[in-house]
Amino acid sequence: MKRVLITGADGYLGSQIVASCLAGQRDVTAWIHARNPAELQQRSHALKQRLGGDLECSGGDLLDPDAFSTIDPLRVSAIIHTAAVTRFDVDRRVARQVNVGGTEAVAALADRCPRLERFVFLGSAFAAGLLEGSIDEGPLVPHGFANNYEWSKWRSEQVLQETHAELPWTVLRAATVIADDESGSCGQLNVVHDTLRLLYQGLLSVIPGEASVPVCLVTADMVAQAAVRLLDEPFVGRFVNACPPIESCPTLGALLTVAMDAFQACPEFRRRRIQPPPFCRRDAFELLVQGLRRHGGGLSEQVAGSLAPFAPQLFLRKQFIARRLTLLTGRAFPDMTALLARVCARMLAAGACGIR
Repeated sequence: MKRVLITGADGYLGSQIVASCLAGQRDVTAWIHARNPAELQQRSHALKQRLGGDLECSGGDLLDPDAFSTIDPLRVSAIIHTAAVTRFDVDRRVARQVNVGGTEAVAALADRCPRLERFVFLGSAFAAGLLEGSIDEGPLVPHGFANNYEWSKWRSEQVLQETHAELPWTVLRAATVIADDESGSCGQLNVVHDTLRLLYQGLLSVIPGEASVPVCLVTADMVAQAAVRLLDEPFVGRFVNACPPIESCPTLGALLTVAMDAFQACPEFRRRRIQPPPFCRRDAFELLVQGLRRHGGGLSEQVAGSLAPFAPQLFLRKQFIARRLTLLTGRAFPDMTALLARVCARMLAAGACGIR
């Protein structure tokens, strides 16, 4: 039977992809990041406990030249590469070593797999960097990046194009994940949820960005479903934008209104009479961040650090052309404003709006 190797298998999206493969009765080798055998055993056990099924686990460190020494290339018919550092504040060295170097290592393994039929790279819509306007399902030529994470995802795409063009790879560029699924549950909090927490606490004196900028959001299950479908569908092309069409993207202003309205359901929030923070220009926000970093304490640095690496994107109007995603999933995009309201309600119920 064909075997799928999934890197980053115990990560947020990676574990959902593993679960989807197991549900489809696929043979899976779950490759897990681990620095030593004891850590690999612990993390493998935890993943098996979560997902059940007959799951084969392997692992190592992407920085190790022998990271995939336990993988038999003859057994691998498909690879889904999800392993990456996904923090927007990642430094250039780590981004280069883990994200770019890791992609190079997995692609080198793919070169040694004679039965390989598919290689899916879980990329990011942020590989478009500071581009504006229409962004098609093709190679990107950004004119800059807001942070090192964006650069690393773009550079990883370049690695595949420049040195591994013969491989059957497809880049699945995922938009920002807002929830696990349409229920609004959140298995992992990201910059969106951090911003919601700060908003709830009244710690955002201003919000960088323009109210009319569309915000590109997607659910984790939709990304996972597309990744797995790419294993079976006829080769659909090198790039798939896992992003909603522009008409399904709420504006930044609309999202702020929805979040504030959702938090009004909480008596404690109403008692504090928190007002929606105004939007501010990019240069003004950068001055604020500089001041907080010079004179603020740990909480001030958290406020500044949460939004600062991501803030430039909130001034850019992007329209991702996504012809292939709905064909892969057979699903329409959910109403993202209604979904955000459910996310806020779940965060409140789970106590996830407190300061960490």
